[in-house]
Amino acid sequence: MDLIEAFRILAETAEMNIATDSSIEGKITLYLDNVSFLEAMDILTKTNGLSYKIIHNTIFVAPTEKIKKNYEAKLTRVFKLKNSDPEKIKENLDHLIDDGAIKINQRTNSLIITTYESNFDQIEETIAALDYSRRQIALQVRFEEISHTGLKDLGVNWEFSGEGKVDDGSSSTTPNLKIGNLNFNYSVSLEALESSGVANVLANPKITTIEGEEANINIGDEIPILTLQTTDEDETSQEIEFKNIGIDLKITPKITDDNNIFIDLQPEITTFLDWVEINGTRYPTVSIKKVGTKVKVNSGETLAIGGLIQEKEYETMSKVPLLGDLPILGKLFSQKNFESEKRELIIFITPKIINDNSGLDTPTKKQDKKPSIETENINDNQENISLKKEQDHKELLLVSQKASNDDLLKAFIIQVGAFDKEENARNFSQELKKKGFEADIVNEGTYKVQLGPFKTMASAQKTGQLLKKQGLKFYIKDFKYHKGYEL
Repeated sequence: MDLIEAFRILAETAEMNIATDSSIEGKITLYLDNVSFLEAMDILTKTNGLSYKIIHNTIFVAPTEKIKKNYEAKLTRVFKLKNSDPEKIKENLDHLIDDGAIKINQRTNSLIITTYESNFDQIEETIAALDYSRRQIALQVRFEEISHTGLKDLGVNWEFSGEGKVDDGSSSTTPNLKIGNLNFNYSVSLEALESSGVANVLANPKITTIEGEEANINIGDEIPILTLQTTDEDETSQEIEFKNIGIDLKITPKITDDNNIFIDLQPEITTFLDWVEINGTRYPTVSIKKVGTKVKVNSGETLAIGGLIQEKEYETMSKVPLLGDLPILGKLFSQKNFESEKRELIIFITPKIINDNSGLDTPTKKQDKKPSIETENINDNQENISLKKEQDHKELLLVSQKASNDDLLKAFIIQVGAFDKEENARNFSQELKKKGFEADIVNEGTYKVQLGPFKTMASAQKTGQLLKKQGLKFYIKDFKYHKGYEL
Protein backbone atom coordinates (compact mmCIF):
# COMPACT_ATOMS: atom_id res chain seq x y z
CA MET A 1 0.00 0.00 0.00
CA ASP A 2 1.20 3.52 -0.78
CA LEU A 3 2.16 5.50 2.31
CA ILE A 4 -0.06 8.42 1.29
CA GLU A 5 -2.99 6.05 0.85
CA ALA A 6 -2.44 4.70 4.38
CA PHE A 7 -2.65 8.23 5.77
CA ARG A 8 -5.83 8.88 3.77
CA ILE A 9 -7.52 5.76 5.15
CA LEU A 10 -6.62 6.71 8.72
CA ALA A 11 -8.01 10.22 8.21
CA GLU A 12 -11.27 8.82 6.81
CA THR A 13 -11.59 6.52 9.83
CA ALA A 14 -11.32 9.54 12.14
CA GLU A 15 -13.55 11.64 9.86
CA MET A 16 -10.85 14.27 9.47
CA ASN A 17 -9.23 16.09 6.56
CA ILE A 18 -5.61 15.33 5.72
CA ALA A 19 -2.87 17.19 3.82
CA THR A 20 0.39 15.38 3.00
CA ASP A 21 3.67 16.89 1.86
CA SER A 22 4.63 16.34 -1.79
CA SER A 23 7.90 14.68 -0.76
CA ILE A 24 6.14 11.75 0.94
CA GLU A 25 6.43 8.55 -1.08
CA GLY A 26 7.01 4.83 -0.71
CA LYS A 27 4.99 1.78 0.22
CA ILE A 28 4.16 0.27 3.58
CA THR A 29 2.74 -2.95 5.01
CA LEU A 30 0.51 -2.10 7.92
CA TYR A 31 -1.57 -4.16 10.34
CA LEU A 32 -2.96 -2.38 13.39
CA ASP A 33 -5.29 -3.82 15.99
CA ASN A 34 -6.82 -2.18 19.04
CA VAL A 35 -4.96 1.12 18.71
CA SER A 36 -6.36 4.65 18.75
CA PHE A 37 -6.19 6.99 15.79
CA LEU A 38 -3.40 9.07 17.34
CA GLU A 39 -1.42 5.94 18.23
CA ALA A 40 -1.72 4.79 14.62
CA MET A 41 -0.56 8.20 13.39
CA ASP A 42 2.42 8.06 15.75
CA ILE A 43 3.42 4.62 14.47
CA LEU A 44 3.02 5.56 10.82
CA THR A 45 4.90 8.86 11.02
CA LYS A 46 7.76 7.88 13.33
CA THR A 47 8.63 4.75 11.36
CA ASN A 48 8.95 6.87 8.23
CA GLY A 49 10.79 9.90 9.59
CA LEU A 50 7.69 12.09 9.48
CA SER A 51 5.64 14.21 11.89
CA TYR A 52 2.10 15.51 11.91
CA LYS A 53 0.16 18.47 13.22
CA ILE A 54 -3.58 18.66 13.95
CA ILE A 55 -5.10 22.08 13.37
CA HIS A 56 -8.86 22.19 13.90
CA ASN A 57 -10.19 19.31 11.76
CA THR A 58 -7.19 18.88 9.47
CA ILE A 59 -4.06 16.75 9.85
CA PHE A 60 -0.88 18.02 8.20
CA VAL A 61 1.79 15.35 7.53
CA ALA A 62 5.33 16.22 6.43
CA PRO A 63 9.00 15.55 7.24
CA THR A 64 9.76 16.54 10.84
CA GLU A 65 11.86 19.56 9.93
CA LYS A 66 9.09 20.96 7.71
CA ILE A 67 6.51 20.52 10.47
CA LYS A 68 8.76 22.43 12.86
CA LYS A 69 9.47 25.18 10.34
CA ASN A 70 5.88 25.67 9.18
CA TYR A 71 3.84 24.97 12.31
CA GLU A 72 6.08 25.61 15.31
CA ALA A 73 7.44 28.84 16.69
CA LYS A 74 10.95 29.15 18.04
CA LEU A 75 11.03 29.94 21.74
CA THR A 76 13.79 31.19 24.00
CA ARG A 77 14.03 29.77 27.50
CA VAL A 78 16.47 30.29 30.36
CA PHE A 79 17.68 27.28 32.38
CA LYS A 80 19.25 28.25 35.71
CA LEU A 81 21.69 25.56 36.79
CA LYS A 82 22.19 24.86 40.49
CA ASN A 83 25.02 22.36 40.54
CA SER A 84 26.82 22.24 37.20
CA ASP A 85 29.14 24.26 35.00
CA PRO A 86 27.05 25.59 32.06
CA GLU A 87 29.97 24.97 29.66
CA LYS A 88 29.86 21.23 30.43
CA ILE A 89 26.07 21.06 30.11
CA LYS A 90 26.25 22.93 26.79
CA GLU A 91 28.64 20.30 25.41
CA ASN A 92 25.97 17.65 26.02
CA LEU A 93 23.20 19.74 24.42
CA ASP A 94 24.91 20.96 21.24
CA HIS A 95 24.04 17.82 19.27
CA LEU A 96 20.36 18.17 20.22
CA ILE A 97 20.00 21.67 18.77
CA ASP A 98 20.93 21.91 15.11
CA ASP A 99 18.27 24.54 14.47
CA GLY A 100 18.81 26.89 17.38
CA ALA A 101 21.37 28.50 19.63
CA ILE A 102 22.73 28.08 23.15
CA LYS A 103 24.21 31.02 25.01
CA ILE A 104 25.85 30.99 28.43
CA ASN A 105 25.41 33.54 31.20
CA GLN A 106 28.25 32.84 33.63
CA ARG A 107 27.05 35.46 36.11
CA THR A 108 23.76 33.67 36.74
CA ASN A 109 25.09 30.19 35.87
CA SER A 110 22.40 29.89 33.21
CA LEU A 111 21.86 28.56 29.71
CA ILE A 112 19.80 30.66 27.28
CA ILE A 113 18.40 28.31 24.65
CA THR A 114 16.52 29.24 21.49
CA THR A 115 14.99 26.41 19.47
CA TYR A 116 11.68 24.89 18.39
CA GLU A 117 9.23 24.19 21.19
CA SER A 118 9.16 20.44 20.57
CA ASN A 119 12.89 20.19 21.35
CA PHE A 120 12.52 21.40 24.91
CA ASP A 121 11.21 18.13 26.37
CA GLN A 122 14.45 16.33 25.51
CA ILE A 123 16.51 19.36 26.58
CA GLU A 124 14.82 19.40 30.00
CA GLU A 125 15.38 15.66 30.47
CA THR A 126 19.07 16.00 29.58
CA ILE A 127 19.65 18.94 31.92
CA ALA A 128 17.76 17.25 34.77
CA ALA A 129 19.92 14.13 34.36
CA LEU A 130 23.16 16.13 34.48
CA ASP A 131 22.42 19.00 36.88
CA TYR A 132 21.87 17.19 40.16
CA SER A 133 23.41 17.78 43.59
CA ARG A 134 26.63 15.80 43.57
CA ARG A 135 27.83 14.06 46.68
CA GLN A 136 31.21 14.44 48.31
CA ILE A 137 33.89 11.78 48.64
CA ALA A 138 36.65 11.79 51.26
CA LEU A 139 40.00 10.49 50.01
CA GLN A 140 42.54 9.24 52.53
CA VAL A 141 45.91 8.75 50.83
CA ARG A 142 49.06 7.32 52.40
CA PHE A 143 52.53 7.19 50.82
CA GLU A 144 54.78 4.51 52.34
CA GLU A 145 58.24 3.09 51.69
CA ILE A 146 58.15 -0.59 52.66
CA SER A 147 60.78 -3.32 52.52
CA HIS A 148 60.03 -6.50 50.60
CA THR A 149 59.74 -8.41 53.87
CA GLY A 150 57.32 -5.87 55.30
CA LEU A 151 55.24 -5.88 52.11
CA LYS A 152 54.76 -9.64 52.33
CA ASP A 153 53.68 -9.31 55.95
CA LEU A 154 51.15 -6.61 54.99
CA GLY A 155 49.26 -8.99 52.66
CA VAL A 156 48.26 -6.81 49.70
CA ASN A 157 46.18 -8.65 47.08
CA TRP A 158 47.99 -7.78 43.84
CA GLU A 159 45.55 -9.89 41.79
CA PHE A 160 42.97 -7.09 41.99
CA SER A 161 41.83 -6.31 38.43
CA GLY A 162 41.43 -2.79 37.10
CA GLU A 163 40.32 -1.61 33.67
CA GLY A 164 43.47 0.17 32.50
CA LYS A 165 47.09 -0.52 31.66
CA VAL A 166 50.45 0.62 32.90
CA ASP A 167 52.46 3.06 30.81
CA ASP A 168 56.10 2.61 31.80
CA GLY A 169 57.91 5.72 30.59
CA SER A 170 61.27 4.73 32.06
CA SER A 171 64.23 2.97 30.49
CA SER A 172 65.18 1.44 33.84
CA THR A 173 64.61 -2.18 34.80
CA THR A 174 62.17 -1.26 37.57
CA PRO A 175 58.99 -3.40 37.31
CA ASN A 176 55.77 -1.85 36.04
CA LEU A 177 53.41 -0.19 38.46
CA LYS A 178 50.70 -2.47 39.80
CA ILE A 179 47.28 -2.19 41.47
CA GLY A 180 46.13 -4.17 44.49
CA ASN A 181 43.61 -3.97 47.33
CA LEU A 182 43.29 -4.68 51.04
CA ASN A 183 40.13 -5.99 52.68
CA PHE A 184 41.12 -5.10 56.25
CA ASN A 185 42.15 -2.11 58.36
CA TYR A 186 45.74 -1.70 57.23
CA SER A 187 46.62 1.24 59.51
CA VAL A 188 47.41 -0.94 62.53
CA SER A 189 49.61 -3.26 60.44
CA LEU A 190 51.48 -0.32 58.91
CA GLU A 191 52.12 1.26 62.29
CA ALA A 192 53.61 -2.03 63.48
CA LEU A 193 55.88 -2.17 60.42
CA GLU A 194 56.92 1.44 60.97
CA SER A 195 57.77 0.69 64.61
CA SER A 196 60.00 -2.20 63.53
CA GLY A 197 61.78 -0.01 60.96
CA VAL A 198 60.70 -1.91 57.81
CA ALA A 199 58.27 0.83 56.70
CA ASN A 200 58.44 4.60 56.59
CA VAL A 201 55.51 6.97 56.00
CA LEU A 202 56.33 9.78 53.55
CA ALA A 203 52.99 11.61 53.61
CA ASN A 204 49.42 11.00 54.75
CA PRO A 205 47.15 13.64 53.13
CA LYS A 206 43.37 13.67 53.40
CA ILE A 207 41.25 15.59 50.90
CA THR A 208 37.58 15.86 49.97
CA THR A 209 36.26 16.23 46.44
CA ILE A 210 32.90 16.29 44.67
CA GLU A 211 32.08 13.20 42.64
CA GLY A 212 33.15 13.58 39.03
CA GLU A 213 35.75 16.25 39.86
CA GLU A 214 39.48 15.58 39.71
CA ALA A 215 41.52 15.70 42.93
CA ASN A 216 45.27 16.24 42.64
CA ILE A 217 47.96 15.39 45.19
CA ASN A 218 51.62 16.28 44.62
CA ILE A 219 54.35 14.97 46.91
CA GLY A 220 57.97 15.83 46.14
CA ASP A 221 60.43 18.58 45.26
CA GLU A 222 61.31 20.80 42.33
CA ILE A 223 64.78 20.97 40.80
CA PRO A 224 65.94 23.99 38.75
CA ILE A 225 66.83 23.50 35.09
CA LEU A 226 68.72 26.12 33.11
CA THR A 227 67.25 26.60 29.62
CA LEU A 228 68.16 28.80 26.66
CA GLN A 229 65.50 30.95 24.97
CA THR A 230 66.06 32.33 21.46
CA THR A 231 64.19 35.41 20.23
CA ASP A 232 63.25 36.33 16.64
CA GLU A 233 66.34 38.55 16.55
CA ASP A 234 68.55 35.49 17.27
CA GLU A 235 69.27 36.75 20.74
CA THR A 236 69.56 34.13 23.44
CA SER A 237 68.76 34.39 27.11
CA GLN A 238 68.97 31.96 29.98
CA GLU A 239 65.89 31.09 31.99
CA ILE A 240 65.27 28.74 34.85
CA GLU A 241 62.50 26.16 34.73
CA PHE A 242 61.57 23.84 37.56
CA LYS A 243 61.03 20.11 37.12
CA ASN A 244 58.82 18.23 39.57
CA ILE A 245 60.53 15.26 41.17
CA GLY A 246 58.25 13.04 43.19
CA ILE A 247 54.67 11.82 42.94
CA ASP A 248 51.78 13.45 41.10
CA LEU A 249 48.50 11.65 41.77
CA LYS A 250 45.25 12.49 39.97
CA ILE A 251 42.06 10.86 41.28
CA THR A 252 38.59 11.26 39.76
CA PRO A 253 35.90 9.39 41.77
CA LYS A 254 32.29 8.82 40.71
CA ILE A 255 29.48 7.26 42.72
CA THR A 256 27.71 4.41 40.92
CA ASP A 257 23.99 3.59 41.05
CA ASP A 258 24.66 0.83 43.61
CA ASN A 259 26.51 3.28 45.91
CA ASN A 260 29.98 1.99 45.09
CA ILE A 261 32.81 4.20 43.85
CA PHE A 262 34.26 4.12 40.33
CA ILE A 263 37.76 5.62 40.39
CA ASP A 264 39.89 6.92 37.53
CA LEU A 265 43.50 6.83 38.77
CA GLN A 266 46.37 8.65 37.05
CA PRO A 267 49.54 8.43 39.17
CA GLU A 268 52.88 9.65 37.79
CA ILE A 269 56.13 9.02 39.64
CA THR A 270 59.27 10.94 38.64
CA THR A 271 62.66 10.09 40.15
CA PHE A 272 65.98 11.86 39.66
CA LEU A 273 68.75 9.71 38.13
CA ASP A 274 71.77 11.92 37.38
CA TRP A 275 73.02 15.12 35.80
CA VAL A 276 74.32 15.29 32.22
CA GLU A 277 76.21 18.19 30.68
CA ILE A 278 75.27 19.46 27.22
CA ASN A 279 77.17 22.41 25.73
CA GLY A 280 78.30 23.48 29.15
CA THR A 281 74.81 23.32 30.69
CA ARG A 282 73.78 20.65 33.18
CA TYR A 283 70.44 18.91 32.71
CA PRO A 284 68.83 16.30 34.93
CA THR A 285 67.92 12.85 33.69
CA VAL A 286 64.79 11.45 35.26
CA SER A 287 62.80 8.24 35.32
CA ILE A 288 59.07 8.70 34.77
CA LYS A 289 56.50 6.02 35.47
CA LYS A 290 52.79 6.42 34.74
CA VAL A 291 49.79 4.22 35.24
CA GLY A 292 46.27 4.85 33.99
CA THR A 293 43.60 2.59 35.39
CA LYS A 294 39.92 2.58 36.32
CA VAL A 295 38.65 0.47 39.18
CA LYS A 296 35.40 -0.02 41.07
CA VAL A 297 35.58 -0.33 44.85
CA ASN A 298 33.27 -0.27 47.84
CA SER A 299 33.08 2.87 49.94
CA GLY A 300 35.84 2.53 52.56
CA GLU A 301 37.80 -0.13 50.65
CA THR A 302 41.56 0.49 50.26
CA LEU A 303 43.51 0.35 46.99
CA ALA A 304 47.28 0.00 46.79
CA ILE A 305 49.53 1.20 43.95
CA GLY A 306 53.01 -0.33 43.93
CA GLY A 307 55.89 -1.25 41.65
CA LEU A 308 58.45 1.53 42.18
CA ILE A 309 61.43 -0.18 43.78
CA GLN A 310 64.41 1.81 45.01
CA GLU A 311 67.69 0.54 46.37
CA LYS A 312 68.84 2.66 49.31
CA GLU A 313 72.24 2.61 50.98
CA TYR A 314 72.67 3.28 54.65
CA GLU A 315 75.57 3.28 57.11
CA THR A 316 75.90 1.00 60.17
CA MET A 317 78.51 0.92 62.92
CA SER A 318 79.85 -2.19 64.67
CA LYS A 319 82.14 -1.90 67.71
CA VAL A 320 83.67 -3.81 70.59
CA PRO A 321 81.63 -3.28 73.74
CA LEU A 322 83.10 -0.68 76.11
CA LEU A 323 86.35 -0.31 74.14
CA GLY A 324 84.51 1.06 71.12
CA ASP A 325 83.12 3.88 73.26
CA LEU A 326 86.53 5.18 74.39
CA PRO A 327 87.44 8.69 73.21
CA ILE A 328 89.94 8.71 70.31
CA LEU A 329 91.02 5.09 70.91
CA GLY A 330 87.48 3.88 70.33
CA LYS A 331 87.93 4.17 66.56
CA LEU A 332 90.44 1.32 66.74
CA PHE A 333 87.75 -0.95 68.16
CA SER A 334 84.87 0.02 65.78
CA GLN A 335 84.06 -0.42 62.11
CA LYS A 336 81.74 1.36 59.64
CA ASN A 337 79.68 -0.78 57.27
CA PHE A 338 77.68 0.28 54.19
CA GLU A 339 74.63 -1.82 53.42
CA SER A 340 71.85 -1.57 50.85
CA GLU A 341 68.18 -2.48 50.99
CA LYS A 342 65.46 -2.54 48.37
CA ARG A 343 62.30 -0.70 49.33
CA GLU A 344 59.08 -0.29 47.40
CA LEU A 345 56.95 2.85 47.32
CA ILE A 346 53.30 1.96 47.97
CA ILE A 347 50.42 4.43 47.63
CA PHE A 348 47.32 3.51 49.65
CA ILE A 349 44.02 5.15 48.63
CA THR A 350 40.81 4.82 50.66
CA PRO A 351 37.76 6.60 49.16
CA LYS A 352 34.66 7.00 51.31
CA ILE A 353 31.27 8.49 50.47
CA ILE A 354 30.31 11.31 52.81
CA ASN A 355 26.69 10.84 53.90
CA ASP A 356 25.62 14.47 54.16
CA ASN A 357 22.00 15.16 55.14
CA SER A 358 22.33 18.92 54.75
CA GLY A 359 20.13 19.13 51.68
CA LEU A 360 22.23 17.42 49.04
CA ASP A 361 20.39 14.96 46.84
CA THR A 362 21.75 11.46 47.37
CA PRO A 363 20.21 9.39 44.57
CA THR A 364 20.92 5.68 44.41
CA LYS A 365 19.51 5.27 40.91
CA LYS A 366 19.66 7.49 37.88
CA GLN A 367 15.91 7.71 37.66
CA ASP A 368 15.79 9.01 41.25
CA LYS A 369 17.69 12.18 40.36
CA LYS A 370 15.20 15.02 40.61
CA PRO A 371 15.41 17.97 38.25
CA SER A 372 17.00 20.95 39.96
CA ILE A 373 16.63 23.37 37.06
CA GLU A 374 14.66 26.58 37.07
CA THR A 375 13.31 27.77 33.74
CA GLU A 376 11.65 30.83 32.36
CA ASN A 377 10.44 31.86 28.94
CA ILE A 378 11.80 34.95 27.23
CA ASN A 379 10.09 36.78 24.38
CA ASP A 380 13.33 37.35 22.47
CA ASN A 381 11.76 38.67 19.26
CA GLN A 382 9.90 35.35 19.11
CA GLU A 383 6.13 35.09 19.38
CA ASN A 384 4.72 32.94 22.14
CA ILE A 385 1.73 31.36 20.41
CA SER A 386 -0.45 30.98 23.51
CA LEU A 387 -0.06 34.61 24.55
CA LYS A 388 -0.72 35.81 21.03
CA LYS A 389 -3.91 33.76 20.87
CA GLU A 390 -5.02 35.22 24.19
CA GLN A 391 -4.59 38.75 22.85
CA ASP A 392 -6.51 37.85 19.67
CA HIS A 393 -9.30 36.38 21.79
CA LYS A 394 -9.61 39.53 23.91
CA GLU A 395 -9.62 41.71 20.81
CA LEU A 396 -12.33 39.55 19.26
CA LEU A 397 -14.48 39.76 22.40
CA LEU A 398 -14.12 43.55 22.49
CA VAL A 399 -15.27 43.89 18.88
CA SER A 400 -18.16 41.47 19.49
CA GLN A 401 -19.40 43.31 22.58
CA LYS A 402 -19.68 46.56 20.63
CA ALA A 403 -21.41 44.98 17.63
CA SER A 404 -25.13 44.42 17.09
CA ASN A 405 -26.57 40.91 16.87
CA ASP A 406 -26.86 41.22 13.08
CA ASP A 407 -23.09 41.68 12.85
CA LEU A 408 -22.26 38.60 14.94
CA LEU A 409 -21.54 35.08 13.76
CA LYS A 410 -21.45 31.93 15.88
CA ALA A 411 -18.51 29.57 16.22
CA PHE A 412 -17.61 26.87 18.74
CA ILE A 413 -14.82 26.42 21.28
CA ILE A 414 -13.82 23.27 23.14
CA GLN A 415 -12.78 23.91 26.73
CA VAL A 416 -10.61 21.17 28.21
CA GLY A 417 -9.48 22.74 31.47
CA ALA A 418 -9.49 25.78 33.78
CA PHE A 419 -6.75 26.59 36.31
CA ASP A 420 -6.09 29.18 39.00
CA LYS A 421 -2.37 29.34 38.13
CA GLU A 422 -0.99 30.13 34.69
CA GLU A 423 1.87 27.67 35.21
CA ASN A 424 -0.57 24.77 35.63
CA ALA A 425 -2.44 25.81 32.51
CA ARG A 426 0.79 25.93 30.52
CA ASN A 427 1.84 22.49 31.74
CA PHE A 428 -1.53 21.05 30.71
CA SER A 429 -1.27 22.79 27.34
CA GLN A 430 2.11 21.13 26.81
CA GLU A 431 0.59 17.72 27.58
CA LEU A 432 -2.10 18.37 24.97
CA LYS A 433 0.56 19.37 22.44
CA LYS A 434 2.31 16.03 22.96
CA LYS A 435 -0.98 14.33 22.09
CA GLY A 436 -1.27 16.36 18.88
CA PHE A 437 -3.66 19.13 19.98
CA GLU A 438 -2.87 22.84 19.59
CA ALA A 439 -4.34 24.51 22.68
CA ASP A 440 -4.70 28.19 23.61
CA ILE A 441 -4.67 29.72 27.08
CA VAL A 442 -7.20 32.46 27.77
CA ASN A 443 -7.17 34.50 30.98
CA GLU A 444 -10.75 35.27 32.06
CA GLY A 445 -10.21 35.39 35.82
CA THR A 446 -9.07 31.77 35.60
CA TYR A 447 -6.67 30.40 33.00
CA LYS A 448 -8.78 28.43 30.54
CA VAL A 449 -7.26 25.91 28.14
CA GLN A 450 -9.24 25.83 24.89
CA LEU A 451 -9.20 24.37 21.40
CA GLY A 452 -10.62 26.24 18.44
CA PRO A 453 -12.58 28.21 17.47
CA PHE A 454 -14.37 25.87 15.04
CA LYS A 455 -16.72 27.21 12.40
CA THR A 456 -19.17 24.30 12.69
CA MET A 457 -20.44 22.12 15.52
CA ALA A 458 -19.58 19.02 13.44
CA SER A 459 -15.89 19.93 13.24
CA ALA A 460 -15.82 20.66 16.98
CA GLN A 461 -17.48 17.31 17.71
CA LYS A 462 -14.92 15.42 15.59
CA THR A 463 -12.10 16.94 17.61
CA GLY A 464 -14.07 16.13 20.75
CA GLN A 465 -14.13 12.46 19.74
CA LEU A 466 -10.33 12.49 19.51
CA LEU A 467 -10.14 14.02 22.98
CA LYS A 468 -12.50 11.36 24.29
CA LYS A 469 -10.29 8.59 22.89
CA GLN A 470 -7.41 10.10 24.87
CA GLY A 471 -9.48 9.97 28.06
CA LEU A 472 -9.80 13.77 28.25
CA LYS A 473 -12.90 15.56 29.57
CA PHE A 474 -14.23 18.59 27.70
CA TYR A 475 -17.27 20.58 26.78
CA ILE A 476 -18.20 22.55 23.67
CA LYS A 477 -19.49 26.09 24.06
CA ASP A 478 -20.74 28.80 21.70
CA PHE A 479 -18.42 31.58 20.68
CA LYS A 480 -19.78 34.70 18.98
CA TYR A 481 -17.52 36.88 16.88
CA HIS A 482 -17.82 39.85 14.53
CA LYS A 483 -18.40 38.82 10.91
CA GLY A 484 -15.57 41.10 9.82
CA TYR A 485 -13.09 39.13 11.90
CA GLU A 486 -11.50 36.17 10.09
CA LEU A 487 -11.06 33.02 12.16
